[in-house]
Amino acid sequence: MRRAVFAVLLAAAAVLWIFSPVGGYVFCALLGAAIISAAENFIVSYRCLVSIEKTILHKGEAPVLVFSGNKRLRGEVCVENRVTGDIQRINADILKNRELVLPEQEHCGTLLIRFFTFRRYDLLGLTSRTVVCYAEGEPVTVMPDTESSALSELLEDSFGEQEPDGAAEYRPGDQLRHVNFKLTHRFGKIYITRYVPEKGGELWLYVEYGHGENSEKAAEDMCALMTALSAKGISFGAAFMMDEIQLYPNADRDEMIMELMRYPLHHEQDSSRLAEFLGKIPEDAQVIAFTPEKTAQDDRVTIITYN
Repeated sequence: MRRAVFAVLLAAAAVLWIFSPVGGYVFCALLGAAIISAAENFIVSYRCLVSIEKTILHKGEAPVLVFSGNKRLRGEVCVENRVTGDIQRINADILKNRELVLPEQEHCGTLLIRFFTFRRYDLLGLTSRTVVCYAEGEPVTVMPDTESSALSELLEDSFGEQEPDGAAEYRPGDQLRHVNFKLTHRFGKIYITRYVPEKGGELWLYVEYGHGENSEKAAEDMCALMTALSAKGISFGAAFMMDEIQLYPNADRDEMIMELMRYPLHHEQDSSRLAEFLGKIPEDAQVIAFTPEKTAQDDRVTIITYN
């Protein structure tokens, strides 16, 4: 539209020039302004820094991006949740207000934000050029709501001193009751499985790909478990299945939560590597596994499933 309007004005000035020198002045002024505006747009760097207002969010909050510069930008922003794999695409039109408010985030996880087909327009809006938008610093992370986790409620009961031994096992319709039973409070100590002696081996939390639509549940349940263990002073190790299984002995809860928020739980996998992991830890270690596998052939393993 701006180009069409400018073309009409330029043509009118050219016609006026035939009848009056004033038209020539107007024509030259318009043409000069267009040349200067276009040249300035192409001289300025093609890179555009994008700042992130807040990098740590909670569910229901919206990330805010701030674009540098003062010229109009148009393009597409792609937001991918690393945990769930959900993708949002937003058409951006950045004017004088350099902020872009992204949609509210309803799922926990680190957000991978990418910028596609961005173009920058000169001050008159006549010419445009491709620009590369980039963000520096920490990525946006939507923190898990551990209190709403289904496992969190069970952990409160199993860590409670007034809970009758094993009573939570009998809650009808509770998919995680078996796990809750294995975390029952006994004699002032936490039993990870009913077969473990009071002085059992170290505890490991293991997580791998393949959770699909249950990815957020698995992430929040694991975060709830790490929070509960840390609150009780129980040390644990953490293991993440990647190209190589990453082991974190004596894991720090906060570091592991941030690591988990970057972990693609939704990814498909050909087969479980739980058996490979068990070969890397002591024989007396106990494992709580967040894996799509339904059963474990090893009594040391407690599997949390969602189907």
